[in-house]
Amino acid sequence: MIDYGLKGRVALVTGGSRGIGRAIASKLLEAGCAVAILSRHQESLDVGRRALEPLGQVLAVQADVTVRREVGRAVRTVEDQLGRVDVLVNNAGISSKHALMDIDERHWDDVMETNVRSMLFCCQEVAPGMMQRRWGRILNASSYAAWHPSLNRGAYAASKAAVIAVTRTWAGELAPFGITVNAYAPGDIETDIMAEALATQADQLTQRIALRRVGTPAEVAEVVVFLASERASYQTGITVEISGGKFVVQNPWEAHLNR
Repeated sequence: MIDYGLKGRVALVTGGSRGIGRAIASKLLEAGCAVAILSRHQESLDVGRRALEPLGQVLAVQADVTVRREVGRAVRTVEDQLGRVDVLVNNAGISSKHALMDIDERHWDDVMETNVRSMLFCCQEVAPGMMQRRWGRILNASSYAAWHPSLNRGAYAASKAAVIAVTRTWAGELAPFGITVNAYAPGDIETDIMAEALATQADQLTQRIALRRVGTPAEVAEVVVFLASERASYQTGITVEISGGKFVVQNPWEAHLNR
């Protein structure tokens, strides 16, 4: 087993009860971390906790990461029960599929609050402790859509581009304290959000991916845990694309014709 240098560390994963978040929590547990998962949905938290408990020490905390006081309460709960947070994974997010003329203010704000503002609240709660200890890892969920958005997903793409901008900025601000800040940008991953598209457009989706398949949450988790590890101690301010080579060339499907 790979030694990531994370044994005994405390990790906090927002949106950690299912999908990519749960896979990240699982991998962090395997690496030796105690892990807290956050979600606003108690039922999802209960399912996620039961799935993760066989792997190590897990704490499930209900909190809405778009509300500052709830984030503060959640972080204090984690610190009281597990210890100070060493690894923060800002994974919580929502999707959006609205054309320009269909987006109202409330929807726009919901996307930005969940995908971007929540990161501000979480970072402001855990960064002071990291700064004091001169060590920390912050990982932020961006998306392939930040560079190559789909039609009718302007709000989502804008939010994920913002993630990259603040990741770079905060990486510079926190570097003097031994804290790295990086982002991960999944492409088409087999999650609940992708289920409908995979059921109806799987062939169309995979033709644009060089590896000719969608990815798994576990494959995203491998990258995130590496970035959280001592093995990535000289990487900060970067965004790692995890897309299987999506549109790496104009017609990636052609390479499979004569294989």
